[in-house]
Amino acid sequence: MRIVYTVRHQADYIQSIWLQLAVIGKAPRFEPFLEAALAQHLASGLWVDHGKVIDHVLTGFSPDQLVILDHEATRCHPDGVAGLFLDLMGSPLRFADLQDLEPREADVSPDPLATWLAHSTRWPSPSGAGLVRAFQTSLDHIRERHGRKRTTLYSRAQYRQIEETFAADNDKLAGWLQANQPGTTLSPPAAPDTLLFREDLTIADWIGLTRQVAMGRAKDGD
Repeated sequence: MRIVYTVRHQADYIQSIWLQLAVIGKAPRFEPFLEAALAQHLASGLWVDHGKVIDHVLTGFSPDQLVILDHEATRCHPDGVAGLFLDLMGSPLRFADLQDLEPREADVSPDPLATWLAHSTRWPSPSGAGLVRAFQTSLDHIRERHGRKRTTLYSRAQYRQIEETFAADNDKLAGWLQANQPGTTLSPPAAPDTLLFREDLTIADWIGLTRQVAMGRAKDGD
């Protein structure tokens, strides 16, 4: 038996957890959620300190039964995550043998900033898909003026704080990987200059977003 555990830098992992909660309508306000994750190293009950997960797994399994994968590296596999797991299982199936999912079944994360804006606007009620789409449409135009950078839930200060908070944990993880699974590393988060933070938006950007709020509410029937 092998245990496969995928590691992801906490900046991406915490964001992903909150976005999933937002998709199902159960996300708390983001700032308290982040503060708790930084203080407790837990996000919605999940450890975001990968060393704690590994230590727990090793109470019942040996290191040679544990396979650590880096999330960003798995995305670079020619056949994606599914192809990588087929390889791990030694399956004769190839990715091309699998049936495509319907678009509605695909697990595609929503735009982080659009989701944060919609959630902040409608809290404590669920944000509604229509409002998220309205913000997404507006942000797509805004991103054209900002080098098409990916958006993020974080402010720049929050992004730095995550890196600083988990630096020691991730250094410890790097040492464990070097000793037990050489060649596997934890990819760093995206460089700040490749991301669009909410404080990067101009007054004109915010005016456009405000207009989308009214349009999104109308579409949601508010």
